[in-house]
Amino acid sequence: MELNFTEREATLYVVSRNGLDIYYEDMKFKKDREIVMTALKSNGLALQYVPIFQKDREMVLIALKSNGLALQYVPLLFRDREMVKIALKSNGLALQYVPIMDRDRELVKLAVGQTGLALDYGGKYRRDADIVLLGIKSKNGLTLLKYAEKFPTDYRIALEVVSRYGMHLMYFPFFQDNKDIVMKAVENNGLALKYGVKFNDDREVLCKGNFRCGGETFMSDEFKKEYAIYGKILDFNEINDDSKCLKRNEEEHMQKNNKKKIRVI
Repeated sequence: MELNFTEREATLYVVSRNGLDIYYEDMKFKKDREIVMTALKSNGLALQYVPIFQKDREMVLIALKSNGLALQYVPLLFRDREMVKIALKSNGLALQYVPIMDRDRELVKLAVGQTGLALDYGGKYRRDADIVLLGIKSKNGLTLLKYAEKFPTDYRIALEVVSRYGMHLMYFPFFQDNKDIVMKAVENNGLALKYGVKFNDDREVLCKGNFRCGGETFMSDEFKKEYAIYGKILDFNEINDDSKCLKRNEEEHMQKNNKKKIRVI
């Protein structure tokens, strides 16, 4: 069955799949409100190719909801705070297109909450612990370490960072003897025990550790032995409920080692 489309229908279909394709369309279609609206819903950045709609509030809002980065194509004198907030909710990186003098705490917080990367454009608020913490909790939080390091004694920031990236305990020496912080770091990555050696014989810390990627070498000798036998550190309940099993497994482990020695001889 042969399908026949008019030129306009074909254009509508094309821009609905990729709004940026309106760039290639005839000027008459760049003036067609329905076609332009369809393009902007697909990709707000299409606003750059339809300048006659850059001062049309309805069209601008559609573009900003689709892609906040379209804010760069909205004339400064035409913008209002609602437009800016919509853009930042869609893409926090749109903050770079907000004049520095207008980047107040509310707008920076909104942008950073959408993506931590927006903190690069946060100006003086990069020294605001609450906003830095918000950025770390958002996506792309790892990239904010350069700002988190400026708060080496902030418990909330240290806890959030090591909970996500255990090895970053190295950047918080002030908390390397804090049990809660070290436990969170080791739970994320057992290798972080290197920076919390004060707890290398603390069963509560070690039994929660994630040592699949290593880190057992930083345990005390007693716990290295236990880890070698079980492949983990037992918690207190396991020890109290099965102390005989612990002793039996230790004996079996010793027997296996003796057999290996005999084979080598």
